[in-house]
Amino acid sequence: MKVNLVMAAFIAASGSAFAQDSSDNFLNHPWISLESNHTDLAMAQQACQELGTDFHVPTEAHLNTLRSQFRQANLSGKADLLDVVALGFGEESRYRKYNSPDFLADYNGEARRASVRGYGTGVRIRAMHMVSENHTLISAEEPSNSSNSSDPVDTLFNDWFAKIEPSAPVFVAPTPSPIRNMCVQLTVSSPIAEPEIEGNSTDLEGLTRHEFTLEAVQDESNKMVEITIGKDHQVDCNAYGLDGRVEKVEPTGFDYPFYKLANYSLSHTLMGCPAESVRNEFLTIDNNELYIYDSGKPFVVYAPEDLKVSIKVKSIVR
Repeated sequence: MKVNLVMAAFIAASGSAFAQDSSDNFLNHPWISLESNHTDLAMAQQACQELGTDFHVPTEAHLNTLRSQFRQANLSGKADLLDVVALGFGEESRYRKYNSPDFLADYNGEARRASVRGYGTGVRIRAMHMVSENHTLISAEEPSNSSNSSDPVDTLFNDWFAKIEPSAPVFVAPTPSPIRNMCVQLTVSSPIAEPEIEGNSTDLEGLTRHEFTLEAVQDESNKMVEITIGKDHQVDCNAYGLDGRVEKVEPTGFDYPFYKLANYSLSHTLMGCPAESVRNEFLTIDNNELYIYDSGKPFVVYAPEDLKVSIKVKSIVR
């Protein structure tokens, strides 16, 4: 098994210190390249374990730590964080910008084709579902030039036509770049960091934070997100509804917005209704807005704690 020699020497010099460090600081967990291209998660994990029991395929939680700490770091710190990933590939970032090769990541036991992209003020993590890496050569059917005609005129015409007819094109399905196998030295017992609070705590008092992860897709510009906020309520023959406004907030120090429903009210008509019309119904806030789809950033919604929040992805035809 091949291992990046620079990083291997780094481990040898400081391995004991890392093994005892239970910090969640991303800088304390070097990335190591196995110089292999396994797409099987179990096989890659076994190769990482040969470096030590605390070495693992990069996990979703660890990648989220990078994104979280990048937002809080100063300019020098942002470059240092990106270089943890870049040095693992034998590369380096420039001006807090870096695009990593595709690597195998562990998303709750599911293998993903992931990559890290630093763009100065933020970092984007893409994690695509694995697809078959077998590609078929596709060629257009070649025209038949054979002829059973004994007519010399037909034969002469067919020979001339064959010379001027363009050859059939040959298409090869694009081959994705090889997926790299990386290992990270993680402390299994390290606690998972609590979600960050994006805004002023007094402004978010009484609200519950809901974070959603958007799947990485090929063309995210054709996707939008719809937010549904509501609650189960007993209704009758009257018309019931929830009134409130979902606002977009762009907090200082974060490279993504969040969405907030600060409060709401219940409204209904006042008709007399028979007892048999009483029933439970899910009432929702009237919100027709669609929001930007970006899988590289968390999608966060704050709403009163007694309300349920869900999202739906919409495909947009342009």
